[in-house]
Formats: sequence, structure tokens, C-alpha cells
Amino acid sequence: MPAYPLSKLPDHSRLWIFAADKPIDASRIAEFEQRLSGIVGVWQAHGKALAGGCEIRYGQFAFIAADENIEAPSGCSIDSLTHEIAQLGSEFGVNFLSGMRVFYRAGSAIGSVDRVKFRALVEKGEVALDTIVFNNTLTSLSELRAGSWEVPASRSWHAQAFRFPAVA
Repeated sequence: MPAYPLSKLPDHSRLWIFAADKPIDASRIAEFEQRLSGIVGVWQAHGKALAGGCEIRYGQFAFIAADENIEAPSGCSIDSLTHEIAQLGSEFGVNFLSGMRVFYRAGSAIGSVDRVKFRALVEKGEVALDTIVFNNTLTSLSELRAGSWEVPASRSWHAQAFRFPAVA
């Protein structure tokens, strides 16, 4: 089954967001997208093809979704997908499984730091409640389509997790 564009999948589709520690080289994005589509296109659960789709955003975020009403991904199929994404990232010089990183807008760039460093940025006032953060914990296309991915920190789990200073 070919990988679909995310726009072709229904809102209830389950979503996984894989965030790379740095952007993929711009000259290789098309190749990366083609390879990712190939992985999603042969993705299976218990020998049955999954109706999945994928998309790359900002050269750094891989979105993968599956319509669970057609066939639900199994734990093994999700593990297999994660392994394939990690391997593909390694081939392209990025790490999609770099742990507990926080992604945020730093001007026109995307910042990527560990949680300790992000907390320090909050304490220094270098990031604030109006800083745009990426909520990579979304689990459905409906959340993504509702605009819950790229939001001010005040509208995400970041506000509670990092104790932003009170605004006077």
C-alpha cells in the first residue's frame, strides 16, 4: 500500500512525530522524503498493510500517521517503524531518537536543546510564555490540524513543566 499524503488521511488517524536533533541537509530532503514514503508504504501490522501517510516539516520533523480504522498498528509494528526511522536518520546524519529534547523557535531558526538547557533558558528569560514551541506529544491528526503542534509555550505542556516566571 503506498504512503499517503497526510491530507488524505482522516482526522482520527494516529500520529507520531519524530523530531531530529538538527535539520536534514536541504539538498537531501527530497531523497529523505522518498525513502520515508517507502518505509511507510510497506509498513505492516501482523502481516496486514497499514494505511499510513507521512510528511516532513521544516526539514527536521517527520510526521507519520496511520488510519487505525483500517488496520491498527501493533506494538511490534511501531517498534519496527521507530527502528527504521532511527536507521534512516543515521544515514542522513541526524538523530530522531535523541531523547528528551525541547524544540522551540529561536528567531527564524528552530532551537533544539535538552530539558535542563531549556529550563536554564526559561530562568534567564531567553524563552518566555510567548515563545513558540513544538508539541511533539500530539497523537492524532485532528490535534495537528487544530493547530496544537506549533504554539506559544503558554498553550502547551511546556508552561507547566518549566515553571515560567510570572508576568508582571
